[in-house]
Amino acid sequence: MSRMVNQKVYNCILSQVLSTCGDLLVCGNIYGDIAVFDLAGVLSGGEEHSNSKGPKCSFKSPNGEQICSLASTGRFLIVGTVGAIFGYGWDSIKNDEPRTSWTINLPSSREGLQNMDVNSMLVLQTEADSDQLYAGCGDNNIYCFSLETGKALRIFDGHTDYIHSLSSCGSQIASASEDGTVRLWDMRRAALNSKIEPQTEPKLCRNQFGKWIGDVSITGDWLVCGGGPRCSLWHMRTMEMMTAFTELPDFEVHIAQLQGESVLCGGASSNFYVASLTGQVTSKMTTSTISLNSALYSNTPRNVS
Repeated sequence: MSRMVNQKVYNCILSQVLSTCGDLLVCGNIYGDIAVFDLAGVLSGGEEHSNSKGPKCSFKSPNGEQICSLASTGRFLIVGTVGAIFGYGWDSIKNDEPRTSWTINLPSSREGLQNMDVNSMLVLQTEADSDQLYAGCGDNNIYCFSLETGKALRIFDGHTDYIHSLSSCGSQIASASEDGTVRLWDMRRAALNSKIEPQTEPKLCRNQFGKWIGDVSITGDWLVCGGGPRCSLWHMRTMEMMTAFTELPDFEVHIAQLQGESVLCGGASSNFYVASLTGQVTSKMTTSTISLNSALYSNTPRNVS
């Protein structure tokens, strides 16, 4: 097979994350490239700032693996790849000399033939003020690791296909999977609380796209998810569907996020949508890409000059 000449043409950004200070945006692509952007420079205008539009620094994952997911703590940028999770000190990144501070190697797949993708990550703080990392992986499991020791503390087993997305609220974690289910877990006991199968709802079913669930987001009251089935809102206590977002165009959903009283939605479309909890589309933003894989929301407004 001939080697791909121009990777920029066939590039794909799977994940992005903000530093905890909110000043840096980090993006990772399928070729193992990690780019760090200074938002103050990116959002400034004028020719005098033209050089600051690009990344302040960029580097490769240790073995050139694709960047499947990203997360952040006050001290570390956490990079989920294929078969391993790496921690980079933010201080080294800010000094334009990125260095790995630690590595967590994941077990091989059940068949033992290949390493698994780390598709989604969450960092949660325990009552003892220690950070725990939750990783949704390609072997259908969710792993909970101590960031102090790097050891696996719990394994959430139950999905029958790989995991796309994780979300948390209180003592619950929600996971969205290729198997077509969203599962709610008690994070303290690694026990299943409940699950939903959006594909079984007539208003959500879209057989042409499949049953997989690409993203999930939860609060104390609400759960929103989407993928092959249409984007939908569910009540957390009754686990009944409340809203089918039928006003959105018919595209595969990669982004379904709750933000206040709104739902953020995007996917196999160049447009990004904001909708009310009752399903009305309140905003549409057109982008320069043909498909959207991730989105970030910042509570800190920035001036664009």
